[in-house]
Amino acid sequence: MSKQVYIDRSYTFTGVPGRYLGQELILTANNDKNSVNPDFLSFSLSIDATVNVLYDDRVTTLPGWLDDGTWTLTGDIIGTSDADRRVYQKDFLAGQVQLGGNAMAPMSGANSNYSVIVAAPETTITSSPSSITNDHGATFTFTSGNAGSTFECQLDGSGFSSCVSPQSYAALSDGTHTFEVRAIDPSANPDPTPAGYTWAITSTPLPTSTPTPTPLPTSTPLPTATLTPTPLPTSTPTPTPTPLPTSTPLPTSTPLPTPTSTPPPGSTATPTPIPSPVVSVTSAQGSVGQTVPVDIVLQTVSNGISGFVIELSVQNAVIAQIQSVTLPGYGLVVVTGTPGPTALVIVADANEILQGQITSAVIATANINLLTAGTSPLTITLSQLDSDSPTVDLLPVTLVVSGSVTAN
Repeated sequence: MSKQVYIDRSYTFTGVPGRYLGQELILTANNDKNSVNPDFLSFSLSIDATVNVLYDDRVTTLPGWLDDGTWTLTGDIIGTSDADRRVYQKDFLAGQVQLGGNAMAPMSGANSNYSVIVAAPETTITSSPSSITNDHGATFTFTSGNAGSTFECQLDGSGFSSCVSPQSYAALSDGTHTFEVRAIDPSANPDPTPAGYTWAITSTPLPTSTPTPTPLPTSTPLPTATLTPTPLPTSTPTPTPTPLPTSTPLPTSTPLPTPTSTPPPGSTATPTPIPSPVVSVTSAQGSVGQTVPVDIVLQTVSNGISGFVIELSVQNAVIAQIQSVTLPGYGLVVVTGTPGPTALVIVADANEILQGQITSAVIATANINLLTAGTSPLTITLSQLDSDSPTVDLLPVTLVVSGSVTAN
């Protein structure tokens, strides 16, 4: 998708919802914004497709052809350095498409010409297994925006074959699996970008996501901590009829025990506190078209980490996207969302790479593709840290850190 809005202006796109990225953009000339030609824009579709008209948000009355009841206002807003654009959508069959001029009656208020995004029929997965699970079966449901479509599915690259929603699988092996589904429209055209989902199956019991810390032994004092010592027999006075010989000292030479002479049981049972882990991220910059690395660094962990979850998000998808994520040889891993503005990394088995005390370790590297000039915030969320400590399962922390990527 082009970064320019018009063929005769330097305006650029500043905010595009992810669903439109990678689709076909038809550029117009802003000098034609006053056109009233009913056949202003004409193009041909080789397959059924959805046509999206990006119209000036300042409009008060739409042109008649865009307000004839066949177009749907999506609610999406596409930002440009000129003015925001509303998105009007309509499905077309394969063949010729003709759109009217920007200023056709009774239009008023629009100061810029429209652009067009053409999207092939989309397939959407509506339900799927958890991204990491102990369940060796899987069920998927899916749909298509084209009425009358049929579907083809494949699992782990085995080849597409006819299927219906829901599609179920059983007796799957441990490890990662990828399910893909594509819609076939009534004209027998397949969706060129099948919907896909990758998840992991493990027989190792998964830790709970909200563990309740086990109370320390000192939380309930042992009863002996408050016992009064039993007095020695000498506390009862000696009968007076028989005086004690003066040569024998009274048994007061043995001091009475006091409750504080021995530390209360349990007073040393509190373990050394586990230091709070810290996550940091490097910022990066480069030239448009380059792919630059961004390291995610974990620090101050006492007992090692056997698993974790990372969520990565580039806030401005026009400037950059996450091309891939590099990991240092972990065992059971799931990475979804790449390439794109967001990615999810699930490490269920760190394969003993993050054992022992961690002072500082790069746990993942996000490879960021720079698309257009500018700077975008990058947000990293680290959670579900599964400790190697024998007394701790999940560390009850969620760490969020921000960096940035800059394209020159």
